[in-house]
Amino acid sequence: MPKLSLGTAQFGMNYGITNNIGKIKKEEVKNILKLAKDLGISFLDTAQAYGESEELIGELTPEENTFRIISKLSSQANLPWTKIKINELENSFQKTLKNLKADSIDSYLIHNSNDLRRKDSHILINYLSEKKHKGFINRIGVSIYNTKDLDNILLDKIDLVQIPLSIYDQRLIKDGTIKQLVNDGILIHARSAFLQGLILKTSIEWPDFISNEFKNHHKSIEKLISSKGLTMLDISIYFLCQNIDLEAVLVGVTSMLELKEIAKVWHNKDRIKEKISDLDFNEFAWSNEKDLDPREWD
Repeated sequence: MPKLSLGTAQFGMNYGITNNIGKIKKEEVKNILKLAKDLGISFLDTAQAYGESEELIGELTPEENTFRIISKLSSQANLPWTKIKINELENSFQKTLKNLKADSIDSYLIHNSNDLRRKDSHILINYLSEKKHKGFINRIGVSIYNTKDLDNILLDKIDLVQIPLSIYDQRLIKDGTIKQLVNDGILIHARSAFLQGLILKTSIEWPDFISNEFKNHHKSIEKLISSKGLTMLDISIYFLCQNIDLEAVLVGVTSMLELKEIAKVWHNKDRIKEKISDLDFNEFAWSNEKDLDPREWD
């Protein structure tokens, strides 16, 4: 079964289309991290691009925690990889370690897959491989939005791929991408489990830029799940937990209460299984990429 990974974008920025709270207050971040430790959450997912998220993790993480930290290399300008550029990367990485008050991190992800499609991308990979060889990072990864993001990329040095996956966004299951990555020995972390919170909102609360067809689809799924005495949170978590090809499922929260609710469902999945034996998750899938990809949202 996948492990839980806590996303921390909300620690340092106003992230998420349904986030009405904005950046989480410092004291609440401290409470969330303590609860995450007590719950045995495996991973913390962060990035320099997430405002002060790294610094808050470094400052507020409880002692004797077992978190495995994942951070990300910010998207690079399309300039040649020179010695100066590599020095900039090194300075950025050292800043991440300093922010996190860590000597090393579990995984370092390339935030923009285009950085691996450049003619000189081997220079970037060689740099990251050296960091891995010296023990500063355990795994090299890349974050993608769809299967096309993997086109013309050599994955022999990639250990981890972070993908979008939810009850509605099953694109990478249906096109065989997940199975292929697993067969190649690459680990997978699923993000966008709740589609930035949209799945947990009623259809009438969805923004106008989401198609009416998708809203109607969501409305019918809401009705079906409710008729079984379940919530959209129940079904979203259950769907992901059944995917044995995943190492981890990434969830974001804006409060300690939200994390408690997620953990409660996560640790009580058997009650869900009893109620959904007649459901076909294939019927939940939505195919319009403009509705599923945040880059297409207004």
